[in-house]
Amino acid sequence: MKKSIISIREVAQVIGLLVSSLPAVQYGPLYYRSLQMDKNTALRQNNGNYEATMTLTSESVSDFSWWVTRLPTACKNITMGNPVIEMSTDASPLATLQVATILVAMATRILELATELERKSPPRRLKINVTYASGA
Repeated sequence: MKKSIISIREVAQVIGLLVSSLPAVQYGPLYYRSLQMDKNTALRQNNGNYEATMTLTSESVSDFSWWVTRLPTACKNITMGNPVIEMSTDASPLATLQVATILVAMATRILELATELERKSPPRRLKINVTYASGA
């Protein structure tokens, strides 16, 4: 994908390859969605014509570069270790409120940790997906 103008079909094929490798690439799901959004936008603009050409946004080029750099040595742990928090509940309103309270507390702690990390680290652009925060 060295071309700046590329057919929508070629982008769709690359996305298919990336998606097929997601189970084996840690953090891969964070780095293909801009390509998917660009493809969908181009399809809308071209009435679903996969043979039409499109131009990738800088974010898509950046995401694709992430894949090119990391794919040769990509790996993903089979397990992420023991869970830090385990929750179980019934469907009663009180239990639902308790779970919501726990989730708010967890989200607050994640934001505190992110703020602390930001203060300690030099400024940079981070892509954060909360679903990976517990595995970090």
